[in-house]
Amino acid sequence: VAYAAGAEFTANSDGVIIKTEDAGETWVEITIANDVSRYASLAFFNENVGIATAFVSSGAGFEVYVTNDGGDTWNTTSSIDNIGSISLDYANETTLFSIGNNQIISKSTDGGDTWEVVRTGTPQFFNVEVAFKDLNNGVVSGEDGQLLTTHDSGETWDEFSTGYHNFYGLAYVGDQLLAAGTDEDVYISEDNGSNWELLHDGDGLATMYEIQFFEDGSGLICGSQGTMLRFEDVILNTNTPDTVSYTHLRAHETVLDL
Repeated sequence: VAYAAGAEFTANSDGVIIKTEDAGETWVEITIANDVSRYASLAFFNENVGIATAFVSSGAGFEVYVTNDGGDTWNTTSSIDNIGSISLDYANETTLFSIGNNQIISKSTDGGDTWEVVRTGTPQFFNVEVAFKDLNNGVVSGEDGQLLTTHDSGETWDEFSTGYHNFYGLAYVGDQLLAAGTDEDVYISEDNGSNWELLHDGDGLATMYEIQFFEDGSGLICGSQGTMLRFEDVILNTNTPDTVSYTHLRAHETVLDL
């Protein structure tokens, strides 16, 4: 089961969510509301519990929708105050974190119905991605290479910055973290975000946007210009961080001419 969300490139540019239940062989469109111009984010905690945020043409111009039946029905949340409009992620079934403009980080403890700001940043700057591995541990990326990690469910945050990158791809494997973004660069932390080091120094021709791990430990980092980084054993053992060894990503780089 998988979902995809975004907007049609048409004159009306309507928002669209599609769902597959046969590993992508067929897709059906899901209708949440009739006035959606673009879906900003979509996340599911499990097969049934999910949340979507959207820009709409009525009311406040932005809405948050939740489902508890796998997307068959959706309810509008009671409050959109303080929620970021760029990305969100589940920390557990009822706790979510959202990020967006002015570098705010918002938290919901009731499945996305209400939100409170847990961290503010620089006005007119943005946080661009958020990922949580459990209730306590999460990472948020911002502009200028900022990476924020929390180990207490958003109460406090540790900060690291490269001073340059935008990291759009974030992924957890045990206590290891990967961050990928500008100039095809990939950073890794082996200690749950306390320290970071450059793992792959890209050629600077593309920006990486997504990191996906597979069950055997291999994975893909996908970006613009048809660029994909394929890795086989970047992280060999997620239970013992001190024994991690790497296969350099550069050796597995493939540039697809799309």
